[in-house]
Amino acid sequence: MNTWEATTPEYADHHAAARRLRSELAFSTFGALKTLPTALKTIGRRWLSRLAKARVRRQSIRQLSALDDRTLADIGLHRSQIQSVVGDLLDADDASTRESHANRDFRGLSASAADNDDGQRTAA
Repeated sequence: MNTWEATTPEYADHHAAARRLRSELAFSTFGALKTLPTALKTIGRRWLSRLAKARVRRQSIRQLSALDDRTLADIGLHRSQIQSVVGDLLDADDASTRESHANRDFRGLSASAADNDDGQRTAA
């Protein structure tokens, strides 16, 4: 590059724009790195939760499968229904857990814990 190119207004504008872009990229990369530990924690929690759910599912299926046909009939199940019933119960439990978490107020109390005996909200 010669000195004439460095002194033209177009070059100065492009150079300034490039500096701004480099600076914005550095800040956005730093911001992404700051949120990385939080994202990894979330992924880890979800993974552990899925592992725990799969373990409970396997244990429940194993325990129900160990019962004889008469005992299963007494509780209203046929051997062919065990896997679907266990899956439905675990899914219903997950849905109720998500609902209870959604009903928490900003103090961390569940909505029902803040109600008094008459069903009225109490002032905290």
